[in-house]
Amino acid sequence: MTTTRYRIILAIICAVAVIRVASTFHIFCATTDEPGHLANGYAWLTGAPYPRDLLHPPLAQVLAALPLVLTHAPAPVSPADVVAGNELLYHDREYMRNVELTRIGNLLFLVIGVIAVAAWGRRVFDPATGLVAAALWSLLPTLLAHCGVATTDATIIGLFPVAMLALERWIELPSARRALELGLVCGIATLGKFSFIPFFIVAAIVVAYRFRLPHLKGIAIAFVALLLVLWAGYRFSFGPILGSHPNAPTVIETQMPHFRWFATHVPIPAPQFFTGLGALKLHNQHGQVSYLLGHYSQFGFRTYFPVVLFYKTPLAFLLLFAWGVVAVARHRRGWIPLAIGIAILLSVMPSHINVGVRHVVPLYAAFALVAAFGVTTAWTETRATLFGRLALASLCAWLFIAGALAHPDYLAYFNELAGPHPDRIATDSNLDWGQDWERFIRWQARTHPGKVAVVWYGSIDLSRHPVDVYGLEPYTKTTGWIVASETALKLANTNGKDFGDPYRWLEAYEPVMRIGKSLRVYRIEE
Repeated sequence: MTTTRYRIILAIICAVAVIRVASTFHIFCATTDEPGHLANGYAWLTGAPYPRDLLHPPLAQVLAALPLVLTHAPAPVSPADVVAGNELLYHDREYMRNVELTRIGNLLFLVIGVIAVAAWGRRVFDPATGLVAAALWSLLPTLLAHCGVATTDATIIGLFPVAMLALERWIELPSARRALELGLVCGIATLGKFSFIPFFIVAAIVVAYRFRLPHLKGIAIAFVALLLVLWAGYRFSFGPILGSHPNAPTVIETQMPHFRWFATHVPIPAPQFFTGLGALKLHNQHGQVSYLLGHYSQFGFRTYFPVVLFYKTPLAFLLLFAWGVVAVARHRRGWIPLAIGIAILLSVMPSHINVGVRHVVPLYAAFALVAAFGVTTAWTETRATLFGRLALASLCAWLFIAGALAHPDYLAYFNELAGPHPDRIATDSNLDWGQDWERFIRWQARTHPGKVAVVWYGSIDLSRHPVDVYGLEPYTKTTGWIVASETALKLANTNGKDFGDPYRWLEAYEPVMRIGKSLRVYRIEE
């Protein structure tokens, strides 16, 4: 394949993916997490105290806030992240325009991801396999969904395959320049999402058999470069961990008790980064209520990620991946990306934070390489039959059609085996992240149903929109129009337990329609 043809095909893959994602911007209101990220990014850019939120590094947040800073949105006054983010989004009474502006930056990571997956596949296999991997990867609804909202998940979607490529290059030729490249990439990716750190570590362990200890100089160069990038990402802050954030004393007391004197008295570069890691560990210890297959848990499920990964991945991709696993076993090539994907999955299974498949999206890059290897080997083998090629073409067509039919609801996508009630499998950012309330606003303006009772979950401030709504009282049967969020129905509680009970009486009724994929619409007559 010529270089020109390779670049043209890659450009087409990128363009199709970008168009598909960008065309969803105006449809969905801000999800639950977007305003908080926006408020943090605005603080970073304007020199205000940062971070407001310890759990997320700044890269994606800064990109989200940049358009609003450039359009001179006034500084928010609320200390609450979501409220402050909404102050920015409602600037000039142009809520949806501002939502769209905040999402543009994440398209960069989508393009980077496509190019990096293709390059990684080219290095591990060959150019054709790399292009097939990039195409398969770019068709996955979950990846398109999270590159279309202003959250931090797009950063690791795009930058993890870049880090794998940089790691492969350094292992192949451990020069100072490639060590510097690796450190810079890892630093930038860590500024995108903290979970990059464990994912990269498990990937590095997988490829450690190719590592030779004498290259300690390269490791040192990479590590220094990483630290400098992190320091820049936290605005070259310098001081003790104790003074890095109002919540730092709690983090020190619970996560760093043996380093209390150090954290209190010794100034270090980017202390907020280390406070953030401690806060994330504390969050994991406390857990977060999650729902899976009719069950609830404060501390997650060991089977959560395998289950949601199975149902949130197109069946055609799963079959192509299985085909690729067979090819890897037969040809004894490509086991490294396969092992990396499996290692990432195993590493997150003990997590106590089970709120979405988005937390394992880096493994899709590795699995796309495996699936692509299955496609190209089966297609080019001399004994390939017409039936085999038709089967491969059918699976690829099925993958494309499944994604096309899911448009624009990539966030709420579940494969065919989930059936008509994916809410019985999982919810939260898998299905309902508060994204469909803009559709509700348009529906009420179009149909004029009168006053509507809502069971609400999300970040949009309905009081700022021309809607006639009131909150549905828990445990209170109500007649008339009711619009209920899937996540709110599942996670609603009044006592910290008995989740779903406050509105369980609605299960006796069938929704008359749905707004998007996440809102049920009821008409109760009696």
